Amino acid sequence: MVEEFIRAYREEDLTSLLSLFSHDALENGEPVARYVPRYRQFFEAFRVLEYRLLDREIHASGDRVKVKGSYLVSLVPRSGGNLYWVRGTVAWTLVKDGDGRWLIDALDYTME
Repeated sequence: MVEEFIRAYREEDLTSLLSLFSHDALENGEPVARYVPRYRQFFEAFRVLEYRLLDREIHASGDRVKVKGSYLVSLVPRSGGNLYWVRGTVAWTLVKDGDGRWLIDALDYTME
């Protein structure tokens, strides 16, 4: 699931990215729906070159799995300009839906 998130993010595929979240998922404590315009603006403004997940840890607890680590994303403005590196920590909380498919129930991250 995390690999699918990273691939969709790298490909700037908002539809695929959003399909990975449960219907009531939270991103940094807010409903994911609030982030849709931000994702859209971000993908319109930047081209994502790379998304690396470093120091991955996986913890299972009952019917939930938490995947966390640090990340490094490289970006370039679509309007031209310098390469940017964004780094921070990230944690995905995954749950199974009624069909047994893993979905993101919570996404929490920091940016340095």
